[in-house]
Amino acid sequence: MTLPSFADRIAPVPTTHNKTTFFIVSFISLASNLSLAIYQFNKIRKNKLNPIKDEIYADTKVYKCVIKENINKEGF
Repeated sequence: MTLPSFADRIAPVPTTHNKTTFFIVSFISLASNLSLAIYQFNKIRKNKLNPIKDEIYADTKVYKCVIKENINKEGF
């Protein structure tokens, strides 16, 4: 994020330069993204879906509920 040069004088925010903290946060982020990618690839392969044309989560309860709510609101 880009901030104007005067922002550090108006509301200074001290930063941490703790390498251990940065590593832990980065590792958690990487692990969660990797696990999500593996989950999506497995779901695509198992259901033989085309990720460009098909909805990946169309079989989930939450997806069906959202579609049902939106159809009721739009009157279709």
